[in-house]
Amino acid sequence: CDDGDEAGYCYGGSCKSIQQQCATKGAQVDEVYDVAPTTCSAYTPLWQVPSDDCDTRLICLRTRDGQCVYINQEPDNGIPCTLASSSGTAAQCIDGVCTNSLNVKTYKWTVYAWNDCNITCKNDEDDASGWQTRDVVCTLQDGTEAVDEASCDVDSKPSTGRVCNDYVCNFCAIQANGDTVCGENGECKADLAACDCDSGYDGANCENAPALNWTGITAMAYKNTSSGDTVSVRADPCNGGVSSLTDVYVGSTVSLRWQSGGGVNLLAVGMIEVDEDGVQKNADDWPFYVGTSLAVDNEECDSENSTSFDPCYTSLSCNDFSFKVPTDISTGYYRVLVRFNNDFNVESNVIQVHCSENNCNSAGHG
Repeated sequence: CDDGDEAGYCYGGSCKSIQQQCATKGAQVDEVYDVAPTTCSAYTPLWQVPSDDCDTRLICLRTRDGQCVYINQEPDNGIPCTLASSSGTAAQCIDGVCTNSLNVKTYKWTVYAWNDCNITCKNDEDDASGWQTRDVVCTLQDGTEAVDEASCDVDSKPSTGRVCNDYVCNFCAIQANGDTVCGENGECKADLAACDCDSGYDGANCENAPALNWTGITAMAYKNTSSGDTVSVRADPCNGGVSSLTDVYVGSTVSLRWQSGGGVNLLAVGMIEVDEDGVQKNADDWPFYVGTSLAVDNEECDSENSTSFDPCYTSLSCNDFSFKVPTDISTGYYRVLVRFNNDFNVESNVIQVHCSENNCNSAGHG
């Protein structure tokens, strides 16, 4: 598989590689780690752990000084390894043992579409609400084969039923609270049997208020001009790492994530210079916008009921927006600002923009 790394194997729904794990371990100690050369690691090829090293430490390269670094933890499950008994056979470290990939199976909840609601509407306000169901099946990771539910995490099983069509058949009838089913945040359209929601609100009854919750800077990539390598750094909240990167480089490409509620759209992303405490340096400054287009919210990766749910930030396709940090800005402290629906703003935590000898002397920041 290829998830922006040099080489890796699929495991548990994401791409696992030495490069990815080195980058994650480096970010946990505010360093940049990369794949180590053979002279340092004895990994041949570079992207595979030897079979007898699956239960020992991982070796990475610290890019700032070219030194070998020994991570005193065994490689994560799914990291590629070399089977001593069968050269060329795909294999992965599983619980400290180099295992033929044909024998490695992971599982997931496969969620199917909702069935029709059992009622069109209620005859009376006191009638029971409608109910609709869907199939949620434990399958192999690729969704091709159903297996016993015990193979999946029962506690994370998505819901199989929900309330639906919870309104009386006279769609725009005044409810007991004095409002229509559209509430205070929408206009009821009787001819359409639908709600025309106010700006930012959505849902069948305009019940979802506009909201945007900042998740973090989940990834950074930049070119090391000395070696020619592309260095990737990722947040990793599931393995003791940071939930948001706080240090980025001029000229690097950074990826963002957020979670939205309501009808959030037309997202514009910018940056504003602040001091170390996050206070805007010049109150009269406007943010400078970044990226080449408006952003959208990749909601599927945020919902626990979705097969694309990605709580550990391992899938690059789940990032909501990526942009290149402008090379003409000064180093210092900034916030990322996201503006949506032309009415609402949300700001990131304080980030520090650095300049290094490797990536921005040519831009005049050296």
